[in-house]
Amino acid sequence: METTMEETAATSDNNGWETIETTNSENQPLTTSLTSEISKKKRMIKIKIVKTKTMNKGTGAGGSNTNKNGLQFEELTNFKDRYESIQTSQIGIGSEVTFKGHSRTFIKVSKSALHKYMNKIGEKNLTLKPAAGCKEPDEAYIDLEKNIVFVIEKKFQQESGSVDEKLQTGCFKQSHYKELFPNFKIYYMYCLSDWFKRNEYESVLNYLTNGGIPVFWGNSQTCKENMIDFIMNSF
Repeated sequence: METTMEETAATSDNNGWETIETTNSENQPLTTSLTSEISKKKRMIKIKIVKTKTMNKGTGAGGSNTNKNGLQFEELTNFKDRYESIQTSQIGIGSEVTFKGHSRTFIKVSKSALHKYMNKIGEKNLTLKPAAGCKEPDEAYIDLEKNIVFVIEKKFQQESGSVDEKLQTGCFKQSHYKELFPNFKIYYMYCLSDWFKRNEYESVLNYLTNGGIPVFWGNSQTCKENMIDFIMNSF
């Protein structure tokens, strides 16, 4: 009698094994010997199911490298080598800084410290929950004398990705920060990598400029000076 293999339903146990019952073409259980009389006892086969991970090779892959380079970009555009003086603020949140060649004093904060500081001095609108993109800015400089907050967002990109669309939200964020800190004038600033000089970003950059959002290029040798000059000349 000619015997062929047919698949049947599989069941799994707690150890990740699946039990497969095999039968011949007449739906009879296989025996260990195909030449012997077919036994009524079913032969059970166990196989181990191995799960494999698929590498993402599409657009935006290599996120860890992008994050690493992004952190290097933030360090490259850090103002710490332009400070004349720096000390802990009087309330223990952020730092009190002055820039070389200037006497104007600022409170420098990063990430969630902006909201903590403004809340501590009673200048945060507690009836409004911060929007997702306004919770942790890269840097902010607070001028308590002139009631101005300069929010600096740094964007590094080396391939098309989610930052493309985030760039378009600058005007909203500037307006939203004004709602969060109603007694302060808000200047929202972008510091971008050279990736955004590509032609496809021209309309977005024009939109930001027309909306009062200044854009600075982090890879420029004069980037820090240009940003400091903007801060010092904005009232």
